[in-house]
Amino acid sequence: RARRSQAVILAAIILVAAGVRLYRLGNPSLWYDEAVTVLLSRDISALPKSLGTSAPLSFVIAHFWNRLGESEFWIRLWAAFFGIAIVPVVWGLARIVLDRQTAAVAAFLVAINPLCIYYSQEARAYSLLPFWVLLGALLALLAVKSQRWAGFAVASAVALALAFYSHYFALFWIVTVPASLLVLAKSRRELVGIAKVGVTLLGLSVVLIAGWLGLFVQKAKTTMCVADFWIPRPSPRSLLISFKNFCVGFQSPKAQGVVAAVLFGAVLLFGVWRGLRESRAGGIALLIANAAVPVCASFVVSRIAKNSIYLDRCLIASGVFVLILVAHGLSSLGWKARTGALAAMVLFCSVSLSNHYHNVIPDISHCPGVRPRKEFRAACDYVRQSLREGDLIAHTCRSSLGPFLVYIPPQWRQIVLATSTEHKAQVMRKYPYRGMWASKLAKSSLPILVWEIPRGYRRLILIASEWDIGKMDFYHSEKIAITRWLDEHYARLRARRFYGVEVYFYDLTRPRLPATSVGGTTKG
Repeated sequence: RARRSQAVILAAIILVAAGVRLYRLGNPSLWYDEAVTVLLSRDISALPKSLGTSAPLSFVIAHFWNRLGESEFWIRLWAAFFGIAIVPVVWGLARIVLDRQTAAVAAFLVAINPLCIYYSQEARAYSLLPFWVLLGALLALLAVKSQRWAGFAVASAVALALAFYSHYFALFWIVTVPASLLVLAKSRRELVGIAKVGVTLLGLSVVLIAGWLGLFVQKAKTTMCVADFWIPRPSPRSLLISFKNFCVGFQSPKAQGVVAAVLFGAVLLFGVWRGLRESRAGGIALLIANAAVPVCASFVVSRIAKNSIYLDRCLIASGVFVLILVAHGLSSLGWKARTGALAAMVLFCSVSLSNHYHNVIPDISHCPGVRPRKEFRAACDYVRQSLREGDLIAHTCRSSLGPFLVYIPPQWRQIVLATSTEHKAQVMRKYPYRGMWASKLAKSSLPILVWEIPRGYRRLILIASEWDIGKMDFYHSEKIAITRWLDEHYARLRARRFYGVEVYFYDLTRPRLPATSVGGTTKG
């Protein structure tokens, strides 16, 4: 009867996880990174060259998945499935390491976690990574607990290898998961047995990823030492922001986020203290290691290397281990305190989720690489209905190029414009990867000077956008300069504004002025 009630509770939690991940899944337009997944997945034979910093598995999944549908809901659905599937994995892991009550609470916290939900609704690898890491850790624990450990060790190695092929940050857990098993040993004899499992697991994982390691090392060296990468260098404050994001997401209002972080942190510390008192030091240490080591390692690397790699979305698996520790703290509280703390956590997560569903990010500095979703689909529908022979589609920033290449039929040429050669040089400096520039997406991304617009076209449809709406940066200046130049040299036929995107139509057959550069030099 107890097992049946546990199964019912788990099923209910899975339904909650499915509901919040599938709700409004198809509403936002595809943004640039999702469009990259769609475009590059069309030719998986070219992935070793066409991928920049990304691992291949999500593109392989998308290659086969997207053959069955083209809607935004369908394109994102496989990522949502992995986001839902992590819930029973967390349940199993927490139950083995700690207890049944903690397992139920941990599964529920992950089910409603805004950060997990956000990346379960994005057609990228960020729901794959935590699923495979947590599954690998669960199978490794089963290997330690089982007399027939070899099968579980092999399965765990396969899961961790799939984590690596999902996202390269999995390398941290490929080392941490086997090493952290040693803290479970209660005697010298157990230590020898667990060490055997850990060494086997580590060795098999390395063998399974060996074929891709050379390419990874090449790209990693380029990313950290050569490229002019965009990720900001972390500070000690970044660690606090990461903890807040792990608990209630980056959509939490600032004051509420501080209060939530204090609550989650206090409950976590209480759980650690109770775990140590209850002779569960091994399980607590294992969870702490898998939560903290990858975060600290990426932080140190980002402080030392030329470029930073520190992003919360790459460390979601650490966040899940953090939530298991928080769950143990909750389950260790008295009934009234537990109910009050859990209710407050649900409230904090609900506010973040409301902001998520309404496309609101209170503080953009807390989530590098994340932006409010622009209305690319609506803009594309408007352009597609207006297209006719002789049209050329141009973009002021490649942030709109990817989605438009997905939504607009391929017979229409699309380019990116620039007002100086510095724009092209900047793009090349950010992504100096061998072979990457052979793909159609990459070739279209290299800017063409606005006064060197290709001849033979009758109309130019300008898609004016930028990476960050309203941010006074290089791309905002480029958008204004390109639009101003076109207004000076060609007749504007009409315009339409969408959220984050402006569409302008120009008549290329009626130039107002000779085609001169921004500095005034005549073209040619």
